[in-house]
Amino acid sequence: MRGPDPGDLNPDSTCRPDGDLASFLGGHTPFQSMSPGELAELASGTALVEFPAGAVVADYAGHVPDDVWMVCTGQVTLQASTDGSCIDTIDSGGIFGYTPLLTGGGMEFVARATEPSTLIRLPGEQVRAQFAKPAGLAFLASSAWGITPGD
Repeated sequence: MRGPDPGDLNPDSTCRPDGDLASFLGGHTPFQSMSPGELAELASGTALVEFPAGAVVADYAGHVPDDVWMVCTGQVTLQASTDGSCIDTIDSGGIFGYTPLLTGGGMEFVARATEPSTLIRLPGEQVRAQFAKPAGLAFLASSAWGITPGD
């Protein structure tokens, strides 16, 4: 079962503790093929965290993460630890932190909020299990090629 069309979601109401995080998650890759029960279980293990503009969300040069992050509102840039250059920009519905989680570290970048942002901290164990399923594998393959599913 597919989640709702992301255009039908209001991220401002979703990104509250009483919001429908399961529907928001189900509207984005790689979670769109999860059952309602799986989405509810994933959502129950999440935490909403707010970051002001300029705040460091995670420094992957220093540790192996236990969690993966999804942007609910706002924007995050991934910056090279060596020179601060922008590697990627993550908008609402995008996730980051999965590569160091899956590889056990070795990533030299910092994730920083570029504007006030509400992020969803996803439990790494559950996300890792999702990447072993067809939708997760398709997401990883498309990420490696720099495309999004459906392109």
